[in-house]
Amino acid sequence: MDFKPGDFFIGVIEFIGALVPGAVLLFLENDMLPSWVANSLPSDSFQKGAAVLIGSYVLGHFLLGYGVHLNRAVNLLFPVSRDTIYKAVAARIAPLGNADRCPTAEEARRDAFYHACAVVRLESPAATSEIERNMADYKLFRSLTLLFAIDSITRLFLFIRGQSDWHRPLAMGVLFGLAGWRFCFLLNWTYRITFEHFALITDEKKPSDG
Repeated sequence: MDFKPGDFFIGVIEFIGALVPGAVLLFLENDMLPSWVANSLPSDSFQKGAAVLIGSYVLGHFLLGYGVHLNRAVNLLFPVSRDTIYKAVAARIAPLGNADRCPTAEEARRDAFYHACAVVRLESPAATSEIERNMADYKLFRSLTLLFAIDSITRLFLFIRGQSDWHRPLAMGVLFGLAGWRFCFLLNWTYRITFEHFALITDEKKPSDG
């Protein structure tokens, strides 16, 4: 079977949300990697680049996975009680999963978001592209938020031990706050446009009166 480039496809979410944060992590923490890691890299520049690319992709997916827990921060800054667009479409979205389960308001909005995404994907490729671009952006800043938090704590520990100056943990702390705010804004914005597209699509499917 001939290999085609399309057989290995990295979409915008994988590239922006996983590969880029993984590369930033390797760049920031390269001085803390064990010496055997650097010594085990191939000497050929192409092979070394491929190894760094794969390492960035894998590390980026770890950041994506652990960063999911940061989604709860959005509920503090943009609570469900103030989400008027979600409230407008919530009644149209059929409950998913276990009917006996009683989700919290935040879990219900999250489940509704995934349901609305599925509907939009089936009905509007253009709207899907817009949503996926925003998903890639918020996942990028979510991973960066986690990354800056890790780096800030690590460098603060080194500063306390006298092995680093105070500039690095301070800078990483500031970047952590900025990236965290941007992530919360982008995730809330992704919720908003997804529910808006879902509302438009379902409105068009309603039978006209008369």
